[in-house]
Amino acid sequence: MGKTRRRYTQEFKISVLRELEAGKNLGQLSREHNLHPTLICRWRPGI
Repeated sequence: MGKTRRRYTQEFKISVLRELEAGKNLGQLSREHNLHPTLICRWRPGI
C-alpha cells in the first residue's frame, strides 16, 4: 500500500506564504509546518 498524497487548502498555502513575507526563514517555516522548502517555493506566484 502506497503513501497517500497530502492536499493543502488555498487558505493554508496563503497563510504560509504570508508568514514567509513577514520575514520568517524558509527553513524555519518548512520545519514548523512539516513541508519541504521546494514545495513552499512552488506555491509562490511569479517564480
